[in-house]
Amino acid sequence: MKTITYLLLLASTLSFAQEAPQTENETKMEWYFGFGAIIHPDYNINTNLIDAGVKRLPDVTPAAVIGWNATFTNGFIFSMEFGSSSLFNNRKKDGSQLIQIPVSARLHYILAQTGRIQFSAGANVSFV
Repeated sequence: MKTITYLLLLASTLSFAQEAPQTENETKMEWYFGFGAIIHPDYNINTNLIDAGVKRLPDVTPAAVIGWNATFTNGFIFSMEFGSSSLFNNRKKDGSQLIQIPVSARLHYILAQTGRIQFSAGANVSFV
């Protein structure tokens, strides 16, 4: 009887001593920022502005972007991006002023990855 009690005690002690395996962080999150240009060559409003004697909107405006990116271990990437693009000319002289706030959301799946280069496919929704 003592032997069975000691074996049960030993078995229960060993089971309590087991450690759960450590898992890696499943999501890698990063912030990024950038500078660039927004190109919009054909605004329909430009014809109306010229007819009214106001200078047309430019084809290219400078832009600044800040974004958030999350990469999951199952191969998915989700990112949100907020930007700002503005152009203030002399409003008293020609009346042109342009402010844009583009917002983008992306969900992609990584098809192939080599080092730091990824090839992915997915959806992108943007509002300006």
